[in-house]
Amino acid sequence: KAELAGRLVELDPQLARQQLEEIQEISRLALSQVREAVADYKKNTFESELSNARVVLESKDIELTHDIALLEIDPPTDTALAMILREATTNMLRHSHATSCKVTLQPQEKQLVLNIRDNGRPMPEPSMGNGLKGMAERCHTLGGVLDVSFSAGCNITATFPTVYAGIGGQQ
Repeated sequence: KAELAGRLVELDPQLARQQLEEIQEISRLALSQVREAVADYKKNTFESELSNARVVLESKDIELTHDIALLEIDPPTDTALAMILREATTNMLRHSHATSCKVTLQPQEKQLVLNIRDNGRPMPEPSMGNGLKGMAERCHTLGGVLDVSFSAGCNITATFPTVYAGIGGQQ
């Protein structure tokens, strides 16, 4: 639209002005959507996502159990944990045919380890889709590692250095 408006300035100034007005409208909408997404992203915590996962999974007859250590987790790690749990829950609902899921979050050997395991159908290793790539990127950004296996259901393990998790080290 911007290129078109540039070409139309000399040929048809009224149509060029119309294109520029549409560009402004699209830009305002896009900015509004980005602000909304960022606000939602900042509000997302692991604790709230665990609660959401319980409601969603149990509505589909998937039992959720958890073993969560009481830790002070820094906001970037907390958000990454929440988003990984959200994506794992989405994948479970779409692909696994699971009846149970266990979520653990514990410190282990100077690391913070999130494990999400379901009892869904065994699957061959799928290609790394956008959801799994996003999980891996979130881990990597904070110096962590993501491991995913599909031999007996789905097992997702996200490991973060404790320096990022606010346990066992200083930031």
